[in-house]
Amino acid sequence: MDRAPTPPIDADLVSKLCLACGLCCAGALFTHVTLSAEEVARLRALGVRVRKKRNGAVVLPLGCSALEGARCSVYDGRPAGCRAFVCEVGRALEGRALTLEAALAEVREAQRLIEAVAAELPAGVEHQGASPLQVAQRHGLVNGPGPLRAAQAYLRGHFLEPRAAP
Repeated sequence: MDRAPTPPIDADLVSKLCLACGLCCAGALFTHVTLSAEEVARLRALGVRVRKKRNGAVVLPLGCSALEGARCSVYDGRPAGCRAFVCEVGRALEGRALTLEAALAEVREAQRLIEAVAAELPAGVEHQGASPLQVAQRHGLVNGPGPLRAAQAYLRGHFLEPRAAP
C-alpha cells in the first residue's frame, strides 16, 4: 500500500501548543520525571528542586520548580524525559488530526477542569508546588469530588491515551 508522504509539521505549532499548556510540567499528567545521575547534578546546579524517593531514586517532582507560567526556565538543560514527551494532543497536532485552534481549546478545557478541582480543595490545604490534582489525591479525594473525576477522565482521554485513527 503506497501512501503519499505527509508534509512535515511546522514545529512552531507544537511549540505554540506547549507554551500555552504546561500541563505535563505542572504535574497534571505525571507526578515526577525519572532522572539520570548527570541530570540530577545539572538540575541541582541550575537550582531546580529534585527529590529522593523512598526507593533511593532521585526524581524531578512535578509541578516543576523551573516552570514559569507555561515556560521552562531551564529549557536547554531539561531532562531527557521532558525532551522526549509529547502528549496526545501534541501528537494529534503533529499528525494533522487537530488544528492548533482545536488543540488549544482542549488545553483550555483541561485548565478549566483543573481550576474546578482547585476550587473544591479544603481551605488551608498546602500545595507545595503540586498540581491541584495531586493535592486532591493526597487528601484522599481520588474517587471524588466530581470535578476531580471529570478532570482525570478528560486528561486521560485527551492527553495520555492514544487517539483513534480518523
